[in-house]
Amino acid sequence: MNSYHIYTHQDGKSEAVKQGWSWPAFFFGMFWACAKQLWKLAAGLLVLGLVFIFAPFVLDMSYDGVKAFNLLCNILGLGIGLWLGGQGNAMREKNLQERGFRLVSNVEAQSPELALTEHRTEAGADAAEKSPAASMQA
Repeated sequence: MNSYHIYTHQDGKSEAVKQGWSWPAFFFGMFWACAKQLWKLAAGLLVLGLVFIFAPFVLDMSYDGVKAFNLLCNILGLGIGLWLGGQGNAMREKNLQERGFRLVSNVEAQSPELALTEHRTEAGADAAEKSPAASMQA
């Protein structure tokens, strides 16, 4: 079971954000950032990736220089992946808050979809308890 923060927007949208490590952010970096609408992060990762690709050509490196640069890029790429895996969900939460989402609940579930279902079930039960019709039936 994982812990999820549930965010809602006034237009009715809800998002579940897992707490802790993000495997998708670690493995898929820029693509994950695009899917989660983290546009600035995605653009930064794209630019960094292009630098990694084209720097050896622009700097006209020797074969040994290219090998050393590739090693450096691999180490930096791993570091970026570890940073994204560790901080990705926190960045996602900050982005949701900036877009007008509000933290409303914390739910334990096996997946984001089940977390949202659990939240809706709890919210429905809370609404039923607070409704005048429910108090008359009791």
